Amino acid sequence: SVQLDGGIGLVLDKVERLMVERFGAMEPPLFEPVGLDHLRLALLGTEPLDDETASSFSRLAGWIVGAGGMVVLPANSPLLASTEFVQPLLAESPDHSTLAHGRRIHKGGLYIMETPSEHWVETLTGLGATGVEILLSHVGEHPLQGHPILPLAQVSSNPQVVGAYGEDLDLVLKGDSNAWAEQLLDLVIRLASRKTRPKLTNQGNYDFQITRGLLGLSL
Repeated sequence: SVQLDGGIGLVLDKVERLMVERFGAMEPPLFEPVGLDHLRLALLGTEPLDDETASSFSRLAGWIVGAGGMVVLPANSPLLASTEFVQPLLAESPDHSTLAHGRRIHKGGLYIMETPSEHWVETLTGLGATGVEILLSHVGEHPLQGHPILPLAQVSSNPQVVGAYGEDLDLVLKGDSNAWAEQLLDLVIRLASRKTRPKLTNQGNYDFQITRGLLGLSL
């Protein structure tokens, strides 16, 4: 409680101590090779979104879901408004979400998470609660904040974005668009195997905010 514990600063200190104690008592994780069925990925994007990028994201989602993995999209994602993304995966454009905001998922498949607001950070926070382990976003205008716990990789094929923010992007999609989906998959695998980290994560550009929902009140 922010009030009972004496303010935000003291609460943050308390949470940090708790995490250090819990993780300090845990055994080191064991690493072993696994297949795409173990991937738990969230796909996001900001407009404008070109057809080639949408198609590449669709192929990536199809590979992972087809292998038994999990892919989650927020309901406000421009990918869901793209025919090139939707047609290879779904019979028609979805008209409703299939997952409550932040609800935990326990099996593979393609899910569309409810988004009570258009707030970027609130969307990331909700996606993180579903159980995804990697966030992948297309950048339409400029890079955005990441998640403090989960890696957010940001990619773009927009020449203006690449020219202005190329050093902050984790992957520039250029050349033969038929190869983009494989490049995206390679990026996701490198993140999952901890061989790389998102560039903006290394810069500390991340945020966290829980949505108040459609009926939230602030007093």
